[in-house]
Amino acid sequence: MSRQSHENLIGLGFDPSAVQTALDINNGDFEGALSLLLSQTQIASKKDTQTTNGGSRFSRGGASQEKFSDPASNQMYSDVSSMAAAKANNSPSSGALEALETLCAKLATNPNDETCQVIQLSGRLAAVRLTVDGAGLRFLQAMGYSQSKGFWVLKRPDPAKIWMAREIIEKVKSDNPSFQLAVALDASTVSAYKDAETSRAALRRKPAVAEPEATTPRTRIRMTLKVSPTKFVKFDRFFAADDTISDLVHAIAIRPDGELPSSHSWELVVSHPAAPAGHPPFWWCHGWTITDVTLRPPRVLTIDTATKTLQGLELWPSAQLCVETVTSAENTENSSGSASRPGSAAVGPLGGGQYLSRRPAPSEVIARVTKQRAPVAQVAHGRGRSRIQSSTAVAAERELVSMGFKEASVKDALRRSGGDKENALEYLLR
Repeated sequence: MSRQSHENLIGLGFDPSAVQTALDINNGDFEGALSLLLSQTQIASKKDTQTTNGGSRFSRGGASQEKFSDPASNQMYSDVSSMAAAKANNSPSSGALEALETLCAKLATNPNDETCQVIQLSGRLAAVRLTVDGAGLRFLQAMGYSQSKGFWVLKRPDPAKIWMAREIIEKVKSDNPSFQLAVALDASTVSAYKDAETSRAALRRKPAVAEPEATTPRTRIRMTLKVSPTKFVKFDRFFAADDTISDLVHAIAIRPDGELPSSHSWELVVSHPAAPAGHPPFWWCHGWTITDVTLRPPRVLTIDTATKTLQGLELWPSAQLCVETVTSAENTENSSGSASRPGSAAVGPLGGGQYLSRRPAPSEVIARVTKQRAPVAQVAHGRGRSRIQSSTAVAAERELVSMGFKEASVKDALRRSGGDKENALEYLLR
């Protein structure tokens, strides 16, 4: 039967190679192959006519579209144009056209593909339901699909309709610059995240610096990772005095993905102006904001501090850091500026309030507190009762408030420490 069909189609004047291809696509079905060959001949003749007349098949401006010989083709062209515009405008149905294009490609390869004969508008195809004026649903119906109990069923695939659908999609895509730009932006975004994953994979293959033993000098860094607006992961880790901020970032990055803020823009920094000569390459995440919240005002640790030691940055003998996803370049710039202008009033990114003067070093704070401590005097009060009254209580409270701590927190810390300013400072720094 297949050989007879082959000879009959050649006898009708069709090219032998085209006849064989049409029969292969339709599994030897004479009517299906004939329908496909006739549709190809009709479209080819239209192309020749329009080329001779100096016209184009589709208008690039979209104001005047080609009038096909049948209303169904005109409607398909209109629906595809509508979905292309949705992609260009980044609307909720922006993925509909690409999902339908994938569906058409699978059917063209194998019309009897069972995964395409019965489909549900979910996953990538969910955008088809959101198209303007039901353009995506009409396109499915034009391909031969019908709705049945929540599913879309293609009972008998028509190669001619499938071929026409692919042809219209390709032409609308090629003639729509806005659509091409949207596709290019999507590809760029996917590439950026793919590069970030590749960088993360390479980073994780290298172990982080080992934690020093308890008998050696070390600093304890308490880190708060803002995974989402409602999820925070806190953990402590010890580092050596000569470990750098890049070592700290590396130790954070190798944690499980579910415990990390969303990261992107990873960079393997081979050389940096702030790095000393001969410093080895290091990884840095431009998608994170790392903030030192140990003292007021908070300061943002940028890539310029990546090669500096923790002791050199005064993150010693303990410190508290907050890591979160960068929200915008403006916020990052403002935060960096407020932490890097000593002697000026600025609003810090965390905690609120105005912070004056520079950050005091922990050694300076402890020395100043020790120097200003005064002996506690005991005075009689009332009926044989005694009250402990510190001669420097008011001065201690004023000094701690001037460091940027809230007055209520200072009073509570002094109460819990029995008026000892040094112990109160330790409470406030926790």
